[in-house]
Amino acid sequence: MAHPLGRAVARGAGHPSATAVSYSTAGAMLGITRQGVHDLVKRGKLDKHPEGGVTTSSIHTRLNRPKENAP
Repeated sequence: MAHPLGRAVARGAGHPSATAVSYSTAGAMLGITRQGVHDLVKRGKLDKHPEGGVTTSSIHTRLNRPKENAP
């Protein structure tokens, strides 16, 4: 689950109509490291933008997904 600060960054990152953000910004939005974002892209959990970075739509989808139950 994303950190509340990450959600605030997600709402304010870049221009509201931005279709992509850098891996570092995506990490801040999700509350994870830049390397963690690379891993999620590699595993197909986030979408890489054709011009670089990560699509904001895939980040918002990940932020809005239901919380997973911890064992």
